[in-house]
Amino acid sequence: MIKEIAEKIKSGEVPVQYRDPQEFMFGESRTAESDVYSFGMYIFGQISGQDYFKYAGIPEDECFMMADPDSEKSVIDEKFIPENFGYLAELLKRMTVYRKELRISSGEALRMLEKFAETEMNETEPADTAEEKSSAEEYSQEKPEAVPESEIADACHEATSVYAEKYTVKQDYDYGIILNNRRSGRIEFRPLLFHDGRTEAYTVPVEKQGKFVIAVSERHRDYAHISNPSSVYGDSILPVGLCSAENVNSARLSISAENESGVLKINFDEISVAGEKTGKRYDVKRG
Repeated sequence: MIKEIAEKIKSGEVPVQYRDPQEFMFGESRTAESDVYSFGMYIFGQISGQDYFKYAGIPEDECFMMADPDSEKSVIDEKFIPENFGYLAELLKRMTVYRKELRISSGEALRMLEKFAETEMNETEPADTAEEKSSAEEYSQEKPEAVPESEIADACHEATSVYAEKYTVKQDYDYGIILNNRRSGRIEFRPLLFHDGRTEAYTVPVEKQGKFVIAVSERHRDYAHISNPSSVYGDSILPVGLCSAENVNSARLSISAENESGVLKINFDEISVAGEKTGKRYDVKRG
């Protein structure tokens, strides 16, 4: 079946019948990335035997209204992908990412479909060779939907064990914090101190009174387009360490960063109900 689908897409027989989030929500013009999205949804329907939104039980408009069009997640939710999709599931998620710039190209998608078609014809799993593994991994790198906070902490502790000068501000790097965005289900990097000297503050709710812990990370300026740090375990966004504030009594904190004589300084300021700084600044401890 996969071979037939690939041939139909390649020959132009498959109609463009799905609008991507940008078309659906904002009326933007169709692009090559929009076609990739439509083909991904078409493939899902052909393999599962049912339109994705009907299969998932979520109306298309409701699915988009609740989502961030710039999200790095896929419209196709992992929990609604049938088990028999196998490696094809990762490809479909790459084809249907909300943010169109992050979608796999049509050429790459076709190449992977043809590879899966060969596997299907041989009625075997992809060969367990270095070449096959490399190819499968290359096109199945999915941003994690949510990394447990304990894992972030572990990653930071591991990183600081090899960071001789972990809080030294380096040239061409942005510094910020890693947050677990519970609303979107994403782990996000929020820059606070930029490589050009600019600074920003970010206000966060304090869920538990007493102690507040945040993961501090660095990002080279060339990776400024990355906000979701799957690479908290990789090269793009590196954990510097943990910072904590003791005896937190407020409901919200404003977190900011500054370059203090070449050393990264993190500030925790209490925010009032009115949204203003109360003047109380918590002592910061580095983990």
